[in-house]
Amino acid sequence: MKIKGYIIKFIKIVAFAGIFVWIYSNVSSVMTPFSRFNYFLAGFYEEEEKTLDAVYIGSSNCHTYWNSLFAWEQYGINVYPYTANSLPFSSAEYVIKEVRNRQPNAVFVVNINTLGDEEITMSQSHNLLDHMPLTFEKLALTKFLCEFGEYPRDDHWEYYFPIIQYHSRWGDITESDFYNVTDGYKGACNFDIYKKKSTNIFNGFKQTEEVGVLSEKMEKALKSLLEYCKSEDIEIVFVTVPQSRPDLEDVKKYNRVNEMVSEYGFRVLDLIGNIEDTEMDLKVDFYNSKHANIHGSIKYTQFLSEYLIENFKFEDKRGKAEYSDWDKAYNEYYKEFSPYVLDIELDSKYRDYSLEAPSEKDILTTANGTSVRLEWKSIEGATGYVIYKKSGKNGAWKKTGYSNQLIYEDKDVKEGKKYTYTIVPFYEKDGENYYGKHLYKGVNVTN
Repeated sequence: MKIKGYIIKFIKIVAFAGIFVWIYSNVSSVMTPFSRFNYFLAGFYEEEEKTLDAVYIGSSNCHTYWNSLFAWEQYGINVYPYTANSLPFSSAEYVIKEVRNRQPNAVFVVNINTLGDEEITMSQSHNLLDHMPLTFEKLALTKFLCEFGEYPRDDHWEYYFPIIQYHSRWGDITESDFYNVTDGYKGACNFDIYKKKSTNIFNGFKQTEEVGVLSEKMEKALKSLLEYCKSEDIEIVFVTVPQSRPDLEDVKKYNRVNEMVSEYGFRVLDLIGNIEDTEMDLKVDFYNSKHANIHGSIKYTQFLSEYLIENFKFEDKRGKAEYSDWDKAYNEYYKEFSPYVLDIELDSKYRDYSLEAPSEKDILTTANGTSVRLEWKSIEGATGYVIYKKSGKNGAWKKTGYSNQLIYEDKDVKEGKKYTYTIVPFYEKDGENYYGKHLYKGVNVTN
């Protein structure tokens, strides 16, 4: 009878714990604010377990450089960005442990560009923890962040129980808080600034081969990560992406990380020292000093996709019924990016960026109500030009014609309507056309 009593007591304890976790998870989900920065992390938990080729871990530069849906459409691989705004590099070991609960066979790509942010702010921790389900790995990560960030002891509880931080939201709760859902884009970036803006970061881009010194606690965290990955035989790639930095100290620290990673036998992609591998243009492929725009993202995604396929032999899963949700996500996403991206941008095989684009000042436009006439200066190496056009503010770019001269007349226009044109130089080789650069924003004409 005594044994039976213990069993009943154990069952009650387990049932109480289960009820507590259910209440905790649901109340926390309703109370915790949901923003565009939560989508990328929260969306990961909507993926079927054991289905992802790889998981890309890092801060906001992950989802502005890596575009999961472009990689899917062009290569048939599914690599999800597990990212939160300002996700600390020092937390990577604990994040990998959490991700492996659902994707134990995934390859990991870890971005180290947040290495310089050694002081983990409380808001950074909330960005990472708030929409993570309650697991033992989350508890370990929470403990690590509180200790690494040296938060006051009394503040630790708000990370274990978010309701402490967000209890004042009771009066602001709306119906939508009970149905928090992601945008369905598999972590692909949809920010307006990502699609529309182009910033020249050439003068702020710095390179060096000098090796810096990490803080004692950062070096300890990195060594622990590398020892863990070694012991678990984890397939992992460490990457630094091109950015504009105020000085060289961060780049020197990246070099120290790359040095340690290489010593442990893991793969390193130093794309600051080897930016030319990505074909990204410092003058036009970024929307600010630390983030790529959609055009730079396409180039980066193509480069990294081909690297991952070559080194990890990912299979092309396009056309398989069990991955139809990726096709659906891409088709929806296409409506968002088509006003900003040319179809030829999505095929790296037939691009040659040594062909410069006609600049805006070198394109002359004339409209007479029945046609639009374009004239431009010759581009060295080009044997012809393809002309793209879009109508109105949100129209998609469409190929409207070719010319082997320096002039093109578009008669498919309506009087009083606004059009945007961009001209892409190309040359022919072995029966194929290879396309150069183009003016991203094009030139506007009102007929």
